[in-house]
Parts: sequence; C-alpha cells; structure tokens
Amino acid sequence: MLGVAGDRPQIVRATVFDGFTDGGAQFVNAIVGGRIAAKPGAATPFPELKAQPSWTVNLAFFPVDKQDAEPESEISVKIFANGIAGLMDMDFGDFRVSGELKNLETARLPVCK
Repeated sequence: MLGVAGDRPQIVRATVFDGFTDGGAQFVNAIVGGRIAAKPGAATPFPELKAQPSWTVNLAFFPVDKQDAEPESEISVKIFANGIAGLMDMDFGDFRVSGELKNLETARLPVCK
C-alpha cells in the first residue's frame, strides 16, 4: 500500500477483520498521507532511518452493521518505507495507547559465499 501512496495522499476504504475486537469484520477508512522525504542530514538516534522516506497513515474503524458517524477506534502511525513504525497512537474510545520508537536493532543480511 505504501509504495502506491507516492507524493499525494490517498484514501482507501475496505471491510477488514483486524483482530482487535471479537465482533468480526469492521469497515475501515484509511488515509495514507503523501510521501515525507528523508532528511539525510537530520540528527537522529536511528541512522537506519535517515535515508528512508515515510508516510503518516490514519485508520478509522466503524462497525459494519451501523451507520455511526464517529469511529469505534482510530489508529495513527508514521511508517517508514522499510516497514518500521516510528510513532503510533491507538484510540479505543475508553482508553488510548501511544508509542514512540525508542530502540532499534536491525539484523544484518547474511552474506552468501
């Protein structure tokens, strides 16, 4: 999905089973923001992310059997081209969970001989 987003924001609508609830499938609205260019000269504790562009993805989950205007839950994440999430905020209505990347260990690819 991110490879398709490019430089312009895109909206994706789908019915999904995400596993967060036991109520089955939910309708999701996803807004994939435009590409955020990498800032190679920027100071970062994660050199692996310096050259990576990123996108902000916002997801709003609605029950499939109701016409509610407000989502049951929302997730916002900043995700890099290599799949690493730098920031995440999950709002479940009754409670909210936020996270920020604090530690990053990357595995080195094996060298074939």
